[in-house]
Order: sequence, then structure tokens, then C-alpha cells
Amino acid sequence: MWPRGNCKHYTWSMEWPPWVTPAMILAAALWIVREIRTLGERLAHLEGRITGWQDRNAGAPTIRSDGSG
Repeated sequence: MWPRGNCKHYTWSMEWPPWVTPAMILAAALWIVREIRTLGERLAHLEGRITGWQDRNAGAPTIRSDGSG
């Protein structure tokens, strides 16, 4: 299945250790993608909370000065 001999293609054993299987590579890739997505969601959630705090702190004096608060 993998090319062998003196051709320019790399063999499976040259690229990866023999105990690494395509299923393991696929699982690792999916795990990394999932971690990046959840990390992005966590960062967006945290950023939203920070901007929410800033908006509340910045908006409080204007509401009080208008007398509508």
C-alpha cells in the first residue's frame, strides 16, 4: 500500500513511528480541532464578559447624570 524502493516517495515507516496508525492520526487531528474550537469559545465568552463589565462601568455615570437611571 505504501510506496517502497528507491522512488522519491517517503515510506510510512520513515514519516511516522511504526506504532502510529492512520486512525490515531485522524483521532488526534479531530481532538486538536475540537480543542481549538472550545478554546475559541472560551476566549469569546471571556472577552464578552470583559466588554460587558467595561460597558456597565462606562455606562453607569452617563445614566446617572441624565437622571433616567
